[in-house]
Formats: sequence, C-alpha cells, structure tokens
Amino acid sequence: MESYMLSIKVDKISENRKEKKMRYLFALIVKFVMLTAILWIVLGIFYGINLGDIFTISILLSVVSFVGDVFLLPRIGNVLAVIGDFALSFLVIWGLGNSLFAFEIPVVTAAFISALFVGVGEIFYHRYMKNQVFAGLEKDFMQTHHMQTEYSEEFSPEDKK
Repeated sequence: MESYMLSIKVDKISENRKEKKMRYLFALIVKFVMLTAILWIVLGIFYGINLGDIFTISILLSVVSFVGDVFLLPRIGNVLAVIGDFALSFLVIWGLGNSLFAFEIPVVTAAFISALFVGVGEIFYHRYMKNQVFAGLEKDFMQTHHMQTEYSEEFSPEDKK
C-alpha cells in the first residue's frame, strides 16, 4: 500500500514538472511570436529588412530576454523589467542591425522604434507571465525581498566587559 501511495506522489510530482516545463516552453513561443510580429511590422514593412534577418534577431532576442524575464521579472517587478527589455532590445537590434542590415537604413532609428514597440508588448507579456507562468509560485517570490536585521543588547551589564 505504501509503495502505491509513493507511486502516486511521484506521478503527481512528475506531472507538475511536465506542466511547468510546458508553461515555460509556451511562454517562450509566445515571446518569439510577439517579437517576430513586432519586428516584421517595424523592420520588415517600414524598413524593408528581409525575413531571415528578422528571424535571426527574434530568436536571439527571445532567448536572451526570456531568461531575463524568468529570473529577473519576479524579483525586480514589471516597470524595471520593461525598461531592461527596452534597453536589451535596442542594443540587440542595433548591434545585429549594423552587421545584418543594408547601410542605407538608419539602424539607430529602426532599433529605437522597434525597441519602443517591443517595450509596449513586454508590458502585456509580463502580465501574461505573472498570471500564467508564475501563478503557482509562492507569493513571497513575486515580491521584493525585504530583510531585517535583528539586534539586542546584552542581558546584564557585566557581560559587556
């Protein structure tokens, strides 16, 4: 009977891990689709960048910013995470744009406009992450950690010597 109960517990833990992995994988796919759509609209339609370059930037930006969202978003909050995603998007698009795009394109302007739209998209994406992906985590994990120092005096004056 005990081995049967242990087997049920192991199966539930295994299902929870699988479910958690699927939530993270789906969140990564959502981020990739969002970034690809934004970059295709801004870079592809307005600046004429080919789809291969947009996919390259989207893949790199999705992976790097997703790792940041998973580890930093719960700790620093939505506002700082959006600012960080804006800066990261600008730097990645600008850096890769200098090597991938044609020289006639104003890369800094294209990167700035793309980063603005990515920042707006990240506001909604972070809400999704908080409500869907991080929903099972402890409440304390989603808040900033406040630490206190405990101190006291000695109980008797003789102990201070």
